[in-house]
Amino acid sequence: MCGVALLFFSLLVLSDAITTRKIGVNYGRLGNNLPSAYQSIEILRSMRAGSVKLYDANPEILRLLARTNIHVSIMVTNDEIISIAANQTTANKWVEDNVLRYYPDTMIRTILVGNEVLSSSSDAAKQIWNHLVPAMRRIKISLRAQDIRNIKNPINISLNFALLQSNIKYTDPGTGLVYTNLLDQMLDSVVFAMTKLGYPDVRLSIAETGWPNAGDFRGSWC
Repeated sequence: MCGVALLFFSLLVLSDAITTRKIGVNYGRLGNNLPSAYQSIEILRSMRAGSVKLYDANPEILRLLARTNIHVSIMVTNDEIISIAANQTTANKWVEDNVLRYYPDTMIRTILVGNEVLSSSSDAAKQIWNHLVPAMRRIKISLRAQDIRNIKNPINISLNFALLQSNIKYTDPGTGLVYTNLLDQMLDSVVFAMTKLGYPDVRLSIAETGWPNAGDFRGSWC
């Protein structure tokens, strides 16, 4: 599929204990010689994709995704975060323009706020850092005001929970399994998804893990 900016991602949703045999696709549009939005959506449909992640809230793509039964993740772009964090009216307008205009015909299920904000050490990114959570909260308030409750606005995961240093216990509502760290959750999600696909006995090895100390800067990890 030369020139098509479509990357696969896992569709396991731990919080709802939902799995699907359908693939998910990251739909990026930075590049040249890319297919049109119409062609791209047709490719998704031909692949029987179950979910697609957009890196913005492109009107043409959202219209084309209407009545396709594809679950859609849209994104508040980095340059919109500060203004949304500062003003609830701005957040309400964003939800009106980018969600209500297409929902529910387009099955918007997740709103992501920013892209790789914390992994960049640039001055522009650093200016956004302190506005990230307030922007997420304002978007959530806007959704609740419209009584929209089946669209998720992902929340932060405890750093200690990710680093195996937490006393927090999370009970999965679907399986009843109790987790004390994010690594076990992620491994179980892979095992569970592979089992559902008919590959229950594939051994897994962790080749690399860690926590970034400076994002992508010089590729350094701790």
